[in-house]
Amino acid sequence: MPSEEYETAIRRLRGLAIRVLDENASGTDVTDLYVDLESRLRNLEATEIRICAFLDKATTVEESLQVNQELSEITAQIEEIKGKMNYLKDRSAYSTITVHLSPQIPTPTPTATPTTTPTPTPVVWRPDETYRSASRVLGGTMRAIGNAVIWTVVVLGPFLVLVALVVWLGIWMRRKGRKPD
Repeated sequence: MPSEEYETAIRRLRGLAIRVLDENASGTDVTDLYVDLESRLRNLEATEIRICAFLDKATTVEESLQVNQELSEITAQIEEIKGKMNYLKDRSAYSTITVHLSPQIPTPTPTATPTTTPTPTPVVWRPDETYRSASRVLGGTMRAIGNAVIWTVVVLGPFLVLVALVVWLGIWMRRKGRKPD
């Protein structure tokens, strides 16, 4: 967060807490380091200008390669310092707040009355979850009906065959016992 908003954010976080158990703020002054880097950068840039002048005065390929090698090293150092300076600028422009939350565990006392009412969690309608739940129930119902049919056929089937055979024999014997008119 931007450094200017640090105090406001800390006040808001304190306001959210029932009780602040610990608070620690730390910082590092980087002014000296930044000023040192600025000085080194100015010196390296001046050196870079002088080396460029030597490169213009080089008469042989070997001299040009040597001067160019020195110029590359100076340029790399300049870029490194600029990177450190940008990092320090960004770091000083922003603050980081780390918050550790822990639930308040009420201590039981016989006369204790709650001072805060918990905020109810709103129930959000989730049609996709309702669909999945209904699908699971339908699948379970269909399995239960299928199991009931299988149990009925396996357990009662032989008895039903026996009853059907007795009924058929009874009908057959009745017909056979009748005489044609």
